[in-house]
Amino acid sequence: MKKKFHILLLVILCLVFNLTGISYAQQININTNNTEGVTGGTGQTGTGSITSYSVKDISVTWDAQGSTYAYDDPVTLPEQIRKTYPTVKDAQGKTVYPPFKAVVNKKEDFITSKLSYQNGKPTDGKIVFKTLDGREIEVKETGADTYRLTLKGLFDYATEDITAMLVPNDTTQKQKVIGSFKLVHLAEKTIDVSLVPLDEASVKRLDDIEKELTNTYGKVGVMFNVKKESVLDISNIVSGD
Repeated sequence: MKKKFHILLLVILCLVFNLTGISYAQQININTNNTEGVTGGTGQTGTGSITSYSVKDISVTWDAQGSTYAYDDPVTLPEQIRKTYPTVKDAQGKTVYPPFKAVVNKKEDFITSKLSYQNGKPTDGKIVFKTLDGREIEVKETGADTYRLTLKGLFDYATEDITAMLVPNDTTQKQKVIGSFKLVHLAEKTIDVSLVPLDEASVKRLDDIEKELTNTYGKVGVMFNVKKESVLDISNIVSGD
């Protein structure tokens, strides 16, 4: 009877994993034991950190055009600022700056990835997008070798490495990091602000200022309750412009 019970339990577990799309292998943290290009972490619960991209003939580029929250690509920044950002090495040993993508807790956003193959698509494994703790990212193919990743805000303040990973069919072989970006989870904040015009001409600019505040700071989850005040006449304490 006990043996039958164990077999039944195993069947139920297999059904659960298949229905949810979750496999045991997918939930193992990425560390130096199971992944090339990663250092640190041990066993199933230890998480390492990415030091290099270890796939020579596959590359990935990221694009956040049209997304809601901020996207920060260090490559576009002046050298003095860019050198303060974290780096990894690519498969040729070249320094790479992973981009940063923001998302707000309990909100969703997206990023687009484009995969390029020098020697054709791999036949001995599959490409998976996931975090360093093994959580797979929801992905939808939107074009030839182009994918839209759904990014979910899960924390008030935290940063996760999201990887494009080559996972071999042979489970005795190590995974390989193709590329990565850093997902920054932010808390949404609402701030009360008063706009005080100093002359009638400035009154006409209040709507534009409110939109500018929203467009600029909304990208990092900061919203404003704007109160538009009446003109504050300071002509008796200033002169001219």
